[in-house]
Amino acid sequence: MKKAVIDIGSNSVRLMLSENNKTLYKIVETTRLANALDKDNNLCGECLNKTLSSLSFFIERAKKEKAEIYVFATAAFRTAKNGQQLKEQIKEQMGVDVDILSGEEESKMGLMGALNGKKGGIIDIGGASTEIGYYDGKTIKYSKSLPIGAVKMTRLFGEDRTKLEEYLLDKIKEYGTIPKIKYRFIGGTASSIASMLLKLEIFDSNKTNGFTVKYKDVKRLCDNLYSKTTEERRNIVGLEKNRADIIHSGVNILYTIMKNFGIKKVNVSESDNLEGYLICKGEKNEKKNEYN
Repeated sequence: MKKAVIDIGSNSVRLMLSENNKTLYKIVETTRLANALDKDNNLCGECLNKTLSSLSFFIERAKKEKAEIYVFATAAFRTAKNGQQLKEQIKEQMGVDVDILSGEEESKMGLMGALNGKKGGIIDIGGASTEIGYYDGKTIKYSKSLPIGAVKMTRLFGEDRTKLEEYLLDKIKEYGTIPKIKYRFIGGTASSIASMLLKLEIFDSNKTNGFTVKYKDVKRLCDNLYSKTTEERRNIVGLEKNRADIIHSGVNILYTIMKNFGIKKVNVSESDNLEGYLICKGEKNEKKNEYN
């Protein structure tokens, strides 16, 4: 039986199709849902419409594959006042349940997907939140999500590196003392950093998966990104053009975390909360939508 997992993220909507615990493919559409939050903290407007359109497209594709469908949403949905209302709307119009994950649940999904039962930690920089977690091989010993992400930080601080770093240095104190372990780095920012450092003209997950990102390279990359305009960033080899306006913030989040917590390197994992959701929820047949 094929299984489809759809992630309604704060920067993009993603679809993963798997069969017999093997990923067949992943598809991503950038929608910038985090930018759909208005002054009253409701999701609305063009970015929301793009997100719902992408979701509908992925659901129809999954139906054609005759797959069991699982849908979850992260930071943008859980912080929006109308998140539950949109969940009900999606259920009524598209016939699927949306599982709105808490920050800790999102961290758990990332841990399970990236580590596949092994001991270790994750850093997951998303569009509107960043999770850090640690799994000791039996239980989750540490899990913390903060509302800092590449889209949200760009929306708040634009190109002002000084103000962003001042904000981040204060905000990440809420992580407390994080475990001194090896970390897997997951999410779109992770893939982008690896791709840029590898200078990949065509993205190849087989090359980015397992790639070691060193602190000194993150610092150098951060300096380089802030020295360029958005248009100049579009010409950076390895960077998707639609990330050129937010990548500096994502890299700065990693840079600040690594600097503050003394992390010398992280290893990129292309397995993330999509795989983790299937491990944690899909295999238990929870919140499942079947189309035969």
